Amino acid sequence: MGEQTQQPGAGLAAFFEARSIAVIGASDEIAKIGGRPVHMLAKHGYAGPVYPINPKGGVIQGLPAYASVLDTPAAPELAILAVPAAATPAALRDCAARGVQAAIVLSSGFVEAGPEGAALQAELAGHLLPDRLVSAELAVHRLANGGLRGFAVEEAAHHVAQLVHLG
Repeated sequence: MGEQTQQPGAGLAAFFEARSIAVIGASDEIAKIGGRPVHMLAKHGYAGPVYPINPKGGVIQGLPAYASVLDTPAAPELAILAVPAAATPAALRDCAARGVQAAIVLSSGFVEAGPEGAALQAELAGHLLPDRLVSAELAVHRLANGGLRGFAVEEAAHHVAQLVHLG
């Protein structure tokens, strides 16, 4: 039995063609990092289910909100995490437990924040880093249509975007 070769781009559908998306850390305020993805998905006509996740539940931007990704009626294919860096590992573990296939992490407080942030980033990389790296800019640009399978870090003083494959 020979070695199987994977075609370039194989497995990216969970990012670029996500059939459902959870926004963890969702907000009613579209100016907040947790409100922007919910707003932009609606504004640009994303047709799949969007599950706003906020510990308070209720309604966010007209959509039923869930206290946890574990509470959604179906497993989202893609999760967008807009939570503080310290909450990211637990949120990703919940995503994996729920069967989410891919995640985009929009957060600051990782390596650019010093040793504690670097340790959080190393924890994510050590447990979740797949074998492919992809551009965060590309994923954000294509967000309204889906997402991207892989892990990328785009660092700036106030922003880190990480794409994490959970499958």
